[in-house]
Amino acid sequence: ADDPGSWVETVALCPPVSGEMLQAPLWRVRAWLAQGAAEEEDADVEGTGVEPEQHEGRIRPCLVWRGRDRSKLVREASEIAPGDVVVVPASYGIEGLGQAVRAQAVGEEQLDLWEAARHAAGQPPAVRLTRATLQPWIDCPPVKDLLAAIDPALDRAAIQEAVEALLAYRREDEDAAPAPPDWWLKLVRQAGAGRLLEHPSGGVILVARSPRRPAAEPDLFADDDDLASAADREVTLEEHSRLARRAAERIAERCLPEKLRRAVALAAFWHDAGKLDPRFQLILRQGDELALAAASEPIAKSANVPTSPARRRAIREASGLPEDFRHEMLSMELARRFAVPNDDCLADLVLHLVASHHGHGRPFAPVCHDPSPPDVRGALGGIDCCLNAVDRFSSPPAHRLDSGVAERFWRLTRRYGWWGLAYLEALVRLADWYASNFALAQESDS
Repeated sequence: ADDPGSWVETVALCPPVSGEMLQAPLWRVRAWLAQGAAEEEDADVEGTGVEPEQHEGRIRPCLVWRGRDRSKLVREASEIAPGDVVVVPASYGIEGLGQAVRAQAVGEEQLDLWEAARHAAGQPPAVRLTRATLQPWIDCPPVKDLLAAIDPALDRAAIQEAVEALLAYRREDEDAAPAPPDWWLKLVRQAGAGRLLEHPSGGVILVARSPRRPAAEPDLFADDDDLASAADREVTLEEHSRLARRAAERIAERCLPEKLRRAVALAAFWHDAGKLDPRFQLILRQGDELALAAASEPIAKSANVPTSPARRRAIREASGLPEDFRHEMLSMELARRFAVPNDDCLADLVLHLVASHHGHGRPFAPVCHDPSPPDVRGALGGIDCCLNAVDRFSSPPAHRLDSGVAERFWRLTRRYGWWGLAYLEALVRLADWYASNFALAQESDS
C-alpha cells in the first residue's frame, strides 16, 4: 500500500482472474474507497432501492485494471466507471463490500486468493515468494531461509535449494512453527522448475512451464494485446494466417451464405499482415536484432513476451515503433493492395473486417503519427508484399477522415445492419482466437 508506483508492474505479473473478484455496485465501491467502508445496511443488489449519494472526490489510491498497457492508478472516485476491474492492496480489507473468503488465501490479511484462483482457472501454477505473501508463516525456518536466499540476489540455484528445503520441512512437535498449507506447497512443487520472475516489491514469482491448456480461463484484456503469445514457441505469420483462415472457413460454413464466406476467410488470412513491419518483427523477437537478422521468415506470435509493462515499453521505444501503431491498419493497406477482389462490395467488407479485428475502425482508427515508416517486404500465401517507405508515408494514415475507414464502416452498416456487421466482425475475431489458441493445430498436423 505504501508504493502505488509499482502497482501496474506488480499486477501485470499476476493479472486478475475471475475467482478472486468480488462484484459490487459502483456507488458502494466509491464510498468504500472514500470513507473506508460503506454502510452495512444498504442493499447489496445493484439497481434496487434509491441509490445513495455519489462520491466524486478523492479516494484511497487503487488500480483500474485494463490490461498490461492500459491500466492506471486512480485517486478520484469519478475515474472508476461501471464494469471496471479495481485492484486494491489487501491491507484495505473488504469490510463494507462483502464477506471475506479466507480459504486458500495468502498474506497477513488472508484475503489474497491469486494463486488458488489462477490454478482453478486452468492456468499454469504460479506462486509468489515474497515477504508479504509469506507473512503468516514467517516464523517457519525454511521460509526464513527462502526469503534470505531471494533478498540479496536472484540466484536460481540458491532459491531452488531453499524451495526444496521448504518442501521437505516437517514439524518436529506442536510447538514448532507451522509450514505453509499443503495446497500452497503443492503449487510450489508444480511451479518449482518453471520461470523465475522478479517481483517489483522484492521477492520472485515462480511460474510453471506447462503445455498449452485450451480449457484455461482466457485473459479478458488480451485481445488488445498485439504481442500476445500463443504458446511456448514462435508461430510464423504464414502458419497463423493459415490457421485463422481455416477456422474462419469452418465457422462460416455453418452460419453464412456462400457469398459472404469468401470475404470472412480472406479477412482472416490477411488480418495480421501488418506485422510484416520490421519494427514490429523486432518487438516480437524481444528487441533482439541478431535474431531478426537470422530469421528465415516473419512471425505472428512470440514464444513468450515480457509481462512487465516497463520492459515492453523499453523494447517498443528501442524499435522505433510509434506507441499507438496498430498492425491491423497496415494489414488493411496490404490487403487493399495485394489481396482484395475486384468486387467493390466484397472488397469493402474484407478491408473492414481486417481493420476491425481488434475492435478499432468502428468507425475511427487510433491516431498514430509515424513520420518515418520503413519499407515492408515479405510474403504471405505466395504473394510478395512490397510497400516502400515513400508509398507508406504518402498514403493517408488510417486515422485521417479521408482514409476511407470511417466511410467504409457506414456503408457496411447500411448494407448489413448494426448487428449484421458486428456478427461478421465476430466471426473473424473468433477465427483469430481459435488460431492463437491452436484449436486446429493438432487436426491440421494429422
